Amino acid sequence: MIDKIRNSTFYRLIWGLLALHLLNVSIDNPDPNPNHIPEDLTYNEQESIVEFVIEKLLGFENAIAEYDDPDTEEHSKKKTINIDWVVLNPVFKHNLNALYQATQKTLPHYKEPASQAFCKIFSPPPEV
Repeated sequence: MIDKIRNSTFYRLIWGLLALHLLNVSIDNPDPNPNHIPEDLTYNEQESIVEFVIEKLLGFENAIAEYDDPDTEEHSKKKTINIDWVVLNPVFKHNLNALYQATQKTLPHYKEPASQAFCKIFSPPPEV
């Protein structure tokens, strides 16, 4: 049953389409000019496989508009994160202790199995 599902043409088609989509997303080549020089939008640069298929193979010229996309690597820069630590007011400390003691009183017969001692294992003496 699993072999039929694994080898079905439907799943192969789905995985093929996902692979083409991943390739389509990652096809944009880097800009040779620095970031402060704007791109020449009169030149129709193919930036994806979908754009190539629509404009070259199907014959629709300028079907996808050209725009000056940012080629900066802002997403890969190292970021610093600051974590603010909050200290509780002593008034809250007393309330938390009272709450903890109330939960201890509501479960008096509960025994934690991890805190109890391990059972002794009786093994035969070694043979010499």
